[in-house]
Amino acid sequence: MFDRKRGIRCTVAAGRHYDSASVVKVTILGGLLRQVSDEHRSMTVTEKSLADKMITRSDNDAASRLWRSVGRTRMDRFLKLAGMSHTTLGPSGYWGLTQITAQDEIELLSRYTHQNALLPDESRAYALGLMNDVIASQRWGAPAGSPAKVTWHVKNGWLPRKGRYWRVHSIGAFDGHGEDYMIVVLTQDTPSMAYGVTTIERVARAVHRTLNPGSRSAEVRTVPDDIWEKSDGSVPLDR
Repeated sequence: MFDRKRGIRCTVAAGRHYDSASVVKVTILGGLLRQVSDEHRSMTVTEKSLADKMITRSDNDAASRLWRSVGRTRMDRFLKLAGMSHTTLGPSGYWGLTQITAQDEIELLSRYTHQNALLPDESRAYALGLMNDVIASQRWGAPAGSPAKVTWHVKNGWLPRKGRYWRVHSIGAFDGHGEDYMIVVLTQDTPSMAYGVTTIERVARAVHRTLNPGSRSAEVRTVPDDIWEKSDGSVPLDR
């Protein structure tokens, strides 16, 4: 957790590596936005469509197309410029096996939530808008327990490994009414997706409650029962 306004940073095992699952899609989006900026152009209609699907619906085909079009060279350059020195891109087309750390995910969210040379203001606003427009079934995780007064921006990932243990992750940024903080919770080898979600939301609620004592919470989670034990599809299940 990093609260820019209060100058508070609280971490546990922030340097530990995890399979990214679908949270890496925010990094792919960053690579695309940086490419567009470098080429001094606007996003194409196709790029906008793919980015929207990738973030708001966590569409894997869209992510794979952008992963290929941006390319590893540009993605590696984006990681370097963003200060994400502990992140390693997944092998070949397996973007869901990108190795991430909580520390680097905070660095990434920091680039989206504060004026910087890496991403133009228009690009940052566009990305945060997509993260605020995720479909109802993917609004769980970091937004749980957030105050009604703040605006949330979220991306989640959920992935079973070899059909047994799960990686369930949530990264979120929160702003408005003077607030400016980020929450990243990454989990490893949870016995089910539901267990991972519950764990993440307990952490998120504790953070929101501590930073906003007395504030009324806005319940934003809407999760259909049928997603609880299904992979986000970011990598083949037998890997």
